[in-house]
Amino acid sequence: MFSNFATSMRFMMKKLIITILALLVAVSMLSAQSVEQATELARQAKAALDSRDYPAALSGFESALAQAEACGEEGQEIADICKRVIPQIHMQQGIALAEEEAWALAAEEFKAVLDADPENGEAALRYGIALDMDGREAEAVEAYKLAAENGQEQADALLKEHARIAEAQQVKIESGTHEYDFKVYFPFDVSKFSPDYLDNPVTLARLDSVISVHGLDAIDAFVVIAKSSPEGPYQYNMNLAERRAISMRNYLLERYPDLKDKVTMEHGVSPWPESKDKKALVRLRYAAFRMVFPFDITIPAPAPIDSSLFAVNLPGPVFDLNIPEPVVVSDKYKQMIFAIKTNLLYDAVTALNFEVEVPIADRYSIMWEDVFPWWETGNKYCFQHWEMGPEFRYWFKPWDPKGIAKLRGFFAGVYGMSAKYDFQYDRSLDYQGEYWSAGITGGWTKALGRTEWCNLELSLSLGYLSSRYRGYIPADDYSLLIRNPRDVGSIDYFGPTKAKISFVIPICINRSYKGGTK
Repeated sequence: MFSNFATSMRFMMKKLIITILALLVAVSMLSAQSVEQATELARQAKAALDSRDYPAALSGFESALAQAEACGEEGQEIADICKRVIPQIHMQQGIALAEEEAWALAAEEFKAVLDADPENGEAALRYGIALDMDGREAEAVEAYKLAAENGQEQADALLKEHARIAEAQQVKIESGTHEYDFKVYFPFDVSKFSPDYLDNPVTLARLDSVISVHGLDAIDAFVVIAKSSPEGPYQYNMNLAERRAISMRNYLLERYPDLKDKVTMEHGVSPWPESKDKKALVRLRYAAFRMVFPFDITIPAPAPIDSSLFAVNLPGPVFDLNIPEPVVVSDKYKQMIFAIKTNLLYDAVTALNFEVEVPIADRYSIMWEDVFPWWETGNKYCFQHWEMGPEFRYWFKPWDPKGIAKLRGFFAGVYGMSAKYDFQYDRSLDYQGEYWSAGITGGWTKALGRTEWCNLELSLSLGYLSSRYRGYIPADDYSLLIRNPRDVGSIDYFGPTKAKISFVIPICINRSYKGGTK
């Protein structure tokens, strides 16, 4: 190996310590900057909240929370504000959606409040009402139970109403008609039957009750009558109704195989209702089961739930935000002075590397690159490579010399570098040598994330490389490395010489304007 290995290692350790210290200083500076950015994001979100732009406010506070939590204890104050206000925004947005009768979306917002605070009785009550109005009665009952447990008296009244309806849905055998229609419903433009849609579970339970009381043998005929709503082309609607009839027949035969010879089908398009709103059309997409018995039965339909119980007289959320105001310092500004970088492609193959780039004027920069993998294993494997060199770059888009948004966009540059190396892989690759290279570089850099605290650089270099190499052969027991005088030479190469995907951290400091004013 190299005779100056120990000296090189001491130098590398000093350089590594300096790099770690620089990174610690950078992290400290970035932490303070991140708290300011989190605070600014919270202020922008509050402005959106004041204008009732709830989606923008929610997105802003969530971003501020993520930024503040990344700052640790320094960002705790902003994080606490965001955690308190985010559920309140979900609540207010849910109330607004409920006023528009967008019940499914309103339920999602109230559910988000409950996820953050399971003991929020108001959110549980509003969640249950939204589920009720969306036709999801079973889920609504569970929400009402949670609301009642948390002191909402209105939830108790709604639970009693649901219990009354459930009791009224029990099958009673009385005098009446020989035929009765059980209706199940389909979503818009859907032919496949969904047992959980709207009040289909209740209808199917009543159907099971009738069949369990009388038995399949007591049924003379079972007719499936499927309908589609009238909006759209007539022939398309007829075909849709026929597919619904087939879907229901298949469902029934799978559930009650003994009905095979008794089931017949009919289909058609429902006429327009007097009221042509969407709520009226929903009940026209159905399939009815008509069972014919040799004796009289009747199954009373319960009255719908009392909708007056859905009126919620609660104040809703009260936003109490005390976001720290920015401290305006007229004679100071933040300036980027240099950037530290590492090439992730080199790091992936254990070729540790470190770069420093300094911006100059409004569109130039000078960079110094150092690549220093340095390890070996028992005279059998070795990867020692020390490469250094500068690069001068021209940036196509100028920047503010006193700002922080530097070293971004497209660039072109010229580089030069020199290196020495010792590569050994058992007996198949055993070379020491030196090389130098020069050429041109092109690339592009972009800021990452909302706060833009780091950059990503992509670049490729083309150039000329000249290397002198010396081969060696390990002894049989690998105790010695013997120079091979026949394996000495040089290589000249022109083509791609470097490829980079670099992680870049800008280092910024506070500076003062002369005279104390901007």
